[in-house]
Amino acid sequence: RLLLGCADGALELVEVKPAGGRAMDAAAYIRGRQPDGAQQSGRR
Repeated sequence: RLLLGCADGALELVEVKPAGGRAMDAAAYIRGRQPDGAQQSGRR
């Protein structure tokens, strides 16, 4: 799951389109990303 924190809760992103890239499901996007320190993972 790819969750984006917002002021009133969170949005679940089911599809992502990176700048200059093609749209893909969130799971494929996560598999292709490298952690950059700003990302968090885990269950709450």
